[in-house]
Amino acid sequence: MRHPDQPESRRVTQPSVPSLAAGLAALTAAAALALAGVAPAAAASRSRSPSRLLAQVDKAVQKAGSMTFSDRSTSGKVVETYSGAASGSAAAESLTSTGAAPLQVVLSGGTIYLRSGSTVLESALGLSATAATAEAGKWIALQTGDAPYESLAGQLTVASELNAYIPASHLRIGKVVTVAKQRVIPVYGYPSASAANGATAGSAALFLSTKSPYLPVAGSLVLAKAGADERKEVAVFTHWGKPFTVTVPTGAVPYASLAG
Repeated sequence: MRHPDQPESRRVTQPSVPSLAAGLAALTAAAALALAGVAPAAAASRSRSPSRLLAQVDKAVQKAGSMTFSDRSTSGKVVETYSGAASGSAAAESLTSTGAAPLQVVLSGGTIYLRSGSTVLESALGLSATAATAEAGKWIALQTGDAPYESLAGQLTVASELNAYIPASHLRIGKVVTVAKQRVIPVYGYPSASAANGATAGSAALFLSTKSPYLPVAGSLVLAKAGADERKEVAVFTHWGKPFTVTVPTGAVPYASLAG
C-alpha cells in the first residue's frame, strides 16, 4: 500500500534500500526509453509478442501466489521506502516516507493490524483527531465490515504491488539486461491510467526472468506532470511462491471501539 499522506515476515533476504537506490538510475533510464519511443529490441526477442508474454507472466504470478518485495520512490525531496511480503491470505508490510510517521500493516487470519502516526490514522482509518492522537503508535485491529477494511485489504495483495509496473500500452520487448544481479527481459510501455494517477507523461517497465515462467524480477515507473516533481519508482521482487509467516501483533485495539 502507499502512504496515505504523501511486523516482520519470514526471515528471507530482501534487497536493501541502498541497493535499490543504486539501481534506480539504471532502471528508470531504461524505462524512460519507452517514453521516448526508442526502447531497444533484441533480435532474440523480436519473435515474442509482449502481450502474450505478459499474459504468461500473469498466470505464473497467480500460480506462485506470494512474493517479497522492496520498493523505493522519489519525488522532489520526498523519498518513500516500502517493503514486505504478500500472498492471498497474509501480508506484512512497512512504509517510511519523508516527513511522515512510519506505517506498518499486517494481515493475518482475516484481521488487518495497522500502526502509524495520528495523521495517517485520521486519513487511512477515518478516526477523529482526538482518537487518532490517543492511538498513535499503537496497533489497531480491523475486521471485515469495518469501514476501512476493504480498501486496506485491496492494497495488501501481490497484484496491488505489481500492477503499477505492468505497462498497459505501446508494449515493447527490450534486449536482455542485468538487474538485481539477474539477467532479465524488459517489457516497456506506457503505464495504466491507475498507475499514471493523472500524470501527463510516463513510462513503465517490468523486468522478467529469462527462464520460464518469466516471473518478475523488478519494475520501474516514471511519471511526469506539469507543475509537479517527476516521480521515479523502482521495485525488486523475490521469493516467488515461497511460504512466509507473519508475527501477529498483541494487544491491538479493535477499530470498532474507536470509530464514530
